Amino acid sequence: MRGSTSAPAGGAGAARTPSPDRPWESGEAVRAALPRAASGVSGMIGGVSTRPASSSPTASPGPAVPARGGHPLLPAPREHVAVFGHRGARGDVCESTVEGFLHAARVGALGVELDVLLTADDAAIVWHDPVLADDKCTTDLPGLVGRAVLDCTLGELMHLDIGSRTQAAFPHQRAVPGARPHTLAEVLAVLRDQAPDLVVIVEVKSDPRGAAAPDRRRRLVEATLRDVDAAGARDRVVMHSFDWSVLPLVADLAPDLPRSALALPGETFLAGSDWLVSGVYEDHDGDLVDAARAVGAHYVCPRHRARRRAQALDEGIPGRAAADLTAYDVVDADFVRRAHAAGLGVVPWTVDDPADLRHLAHCGVDAVVCDHPGDAVRLLADI
Repeated sequence: MRGSTSAPAGGAGAARTPSPDRPWESGEAVRAALPRAASGVSGMIGGVSTRPASSSPTASPGPAVPARGGHPLLPAPREHVAVFGHRGARGDVCESTVEGFLHAARVGALGVELDVLLTADDAAIVWHDPVLADDKCTTDLPGLVGRAVLDCTLGELMHLDIGSRTQAAFPHQRAVPGARPHTLAEVLAVLRDQAPDLVVIVEVKSDPRGAAAPDRRRRLVEATLRDVDAAGARDRVVMHSFDWSVLPLVADLAPDLPRSALALPGETFLAGSDWLVSGVYEDHDGDLVDAARAVGAHYVCPRHRARRRAQALDEGIPGRAAADLTAYDVVDADFVRRAHAAGLGVVPWTVDDPADLRHLAHCGVDAVVCDHPGDAVRLLADI
């Protein structure tokens, strides 16, 4: 039943054979597709084609939409809001699977957002949760589920099945039985070959807390950049993080790559936050646009709605206190106007409610990150 947690066919110890129509499930097939050397470097992500949407609902009338575009991610002026699939298209297909990323391309998304974590042997693995949870993963390796990704080797993680357990929060989510996690290089290689126009927002899942954080951060950024180059993907990748210290590090190591500042106002973006570059909140009086510009971001990417105080959310940031407070809009027309005046694009997340999509479109945002990208593409086509 969709939304239930079902074991993979064949039992926990069954060998998983790639389906003929999903050759990317084989690590060897993906690795064989990788180039021997990195491709040329581009300073902008350009030449991205947009796919026409069909069966678009009629949009409600509204004010004139401000001009979009002129940023590294979306260099050409755009009439419509671009859509990015969240963790592939997690509302439609199990998250972080190659099938999910390709589904986003098929339904007309301009790009996808994905997460990378560091393994014990310094690989960049495409997965969101720092700890392997049994509601998303099954395995034939005893003791693997429940461990931190950082404590697992890449070889151990290849024993995971991340596609057999669908989530109750997404009742129409499709399973991909036998899907295993991939390195970033493997995912980018498949997308290069099968969805070459797809832009990829790579969230660097760096936790800035603790004495080991600076070394761990640099290792993850270096592993991520190695994989981007291995797949020849510098012309279609944006680097993105809640840990704002990642952004100047990327600027130093790969200045041609666009950078995106993720923010949870009141949770990661607040005075004294470990997630920010020291002093940036205070120096800019808590102004998110000014602070993002100061750390060299090309894009500011807040959660589109926030709370006045910390609220527990499923975004991989532990230790938050729950609070039942009235939400407020972080992104409004004035926020977008100021960001554009500062040279920043605006990409809020995660947006699936039709009313929210219409509101943000009329505010003039450049793109949105959605769990159901196909629905968003159809709705936004006429706005």
